[in-house]
Amino acid sequence: MTCEASIYALGLILEGPSIEKLSPWLSILLDNLVDAMFASNSHVRDRTAWTLSRVFELLSPAAGHSVITQENLPRVIAALLDDLNDSSHIAEKVYKAIYRLEKTLELKIRSAYDRENQIGLQASLCRVLQVIIQKLGGVEKTNSVILKTVNQIMELFFIVFSYRSSTIHEEALLATGILAHATGLEFFCYMPKFFKYLEIGLKNFEEYQVCSVSVGVVGDIFRASKDRVLPYCEGITTLLVNNLNRDELHHSVKPPIFSCFGDIALAIGEHFEKYFKCVVQMMQRAAKLCKKLDNTDKEMMICDNQPRQSILETYSCILQAFKDTKADLILPYDGDMLLFIKLVSEDRPRATTTKNHKEQLHYLVGSLQYHRVRLLNTTKLLDNYLKYTTKRSLQTYLVFPIIC
Repeated sequence: MTCEASIYALGLILEGPSIEKLSPWLSILLDNLVDAMFASNSHVRDRTAWTLSRVFELLSPAAGHSVITQENLPRVIAALLDDLNDSSHIAEKVYKAIYRLEKTLELKIRSAYDRENQIGLQASLCRVLQVIIQKLGGVEKTNSVILKTVNQIMELFFIVFSYRSSTIHEEALLATGILAHATGLEFFCYMPKFFKYLEIGLKNFEEYQVCSVSVGVVGDIFRASKDRVLPYCEGITTLLVNNLNRDELHHSVKPPIFSCFGDIALAIGEHFEKYFKCVVQMMQRAAKLCKKLDNTDKEMMICDNQPRQSILETYSCILQAFKDTKADLILPYDGDMLLFIKLVSEDRPRATTTKNHKEQLHYLVGSLQYHRVRLLNTTKLLDNYLKYTTKRSLQTYLVFPIIC
C-alpha cells in the first residue's frame, strides 16, 4: 500500500515543480518506476503505468528535457509490454503511457547524432506499437482501445513517414498493416493520406525490403477494407504489375506480389475482371520460368517453391472471387491451370519439400471442378497427382469449394 501511495503521490506532484527541477530526479527515479511495473500487486502496476504516462507527457524534448535514451528505452519498453496482457484497465493505462512515450521521441534535430538517435528511437517505438496493436487488437475487450486511439496512432505514423529513413519507413509500414487488420473497415478513412506513402514504398526498388513490406501492407489493407478500396485498385495494381516487369527488383519481392493479387481478387470480387487478363498472363510467364528451373538443385528448389506457392494461392483466390458471377472468364485459361497443376504434381522431389503445395493443389483442383472448367481427365493427371496424396484428402477439397 505504501508503494502504491508513493507512486500515486509522485504522479500528482509532477505539475508542481519546474521541469528543470523535476528532470534530474525523475531520471534517477525512472529505474524504480520501471521495477514497479513488475510488482505482484495490480494496484501498484496500475498507478505506475499512470505515473509513467504523466512523466512522458511532461518531460518531452519540446520542453528541452526527456528521461528516455537509447540505453534505457529497451528496458522501459519491456516493462510496459509485460503488462499489456494485464487486466483491461491496466492495459489501457500502459497503452497511453506508450503513446506518450512515442510523443517524447519527436526530438529537435541539432546534429547528425540527434538524427541518428531519433531514427533508432522511432524505429524501436514502431516495433513496440506493432506488438501492442497485435495484442490489444486481437482481443475483443481491448480492441476498443485501438479503435479509440487509431487517429492518434496514424498521426504518429504520418510523422514517422515524413522522415527520410528506410529503416523507420519499414517498421512504420509493418505497424500500419497490423493496424489495418485490427481496425478493419475503419482503416479506409486513412487511405487518402496514407496512399502516397504506400506508393513511395512500392516504388522503392533500391531498398527492396521496404518494397516487400509495402506489398504485404497492400494485402493487409485489402483484407481489412474489402471493396471499399476500389478507388485505389487501378493505381495499386499498376504499381504491382510494373514491379513484376522490373528486372532490377530483388527476386524475393515478386512471389508475394502474386499473393497480393489473390488478396485483391478476394476483396473486390467480380470487379477484379478489369485486371484479370493482365494478372493471369503474368502468372503464365512465371509458371513457364518455374518449369525451366532445375529440380535436382536443393538451393534452387527452395528459391522456386515460393513462386509456385504464390501462383497456386492466387489461382485459387481468383477462382473463389469469380465463382458466383464470372466463372466464364476462366475458360480461356483452364488449360494453363491444369498444366501448372500437372507441373507441380509431377515434380515429386520439390513437392515433397513443401507442406502447403499439397493443400493448395487440393483446393485448386476442387475449385476447377466446381467451376466445371473442362472437368479433369482423371486418368493421367490425377494418377500422377495422387502419387503423393490420398483420395480421401483430395475428395475433401473437391467438396469444400461447393459448400463454402
